[in-house]
Amino acid sequence: MGLLPGAIVSSYPESLSLSLPATLLEHVRAGCWSSSKESIRRLKQWRADYSAAVLQSRARPREHATAEYERLAAGVTTAGEVYRAGIRRGLHAALHTPTPPSITALAPR
Repeated sequence: MGLLPGAIVSSYPESLSLSLPATLLEHVRAGCWSSSKESIRRLKQWRADYSAAVLQSRARPREHATAEYERLAAGVTTAGEVYRAGIRRGLHAALHTPTPPSITALAPR
């Protein structure tokens, strides 16, 4: 559905396919926009303030402009970040759940 403004990383070398309910996808995307709206507004203003010429120049203002962009972009939560955090949390829980005792004998009927 497209990247949020400020999403610096657009893809990762590894991938994992998930089948998720459409309502969950909608909630995650809405939550990302909601929690990121102020940063997105500031990024849009930043883009209006800095022309492509400033960003492409080798002058010192480019370093400052890039640092400011990265600072603003850090305030944007992407759906990918949410999904990766969920996967990490699920894997952590699965790896740290005590193993149930083995069944050594079946109960008589």
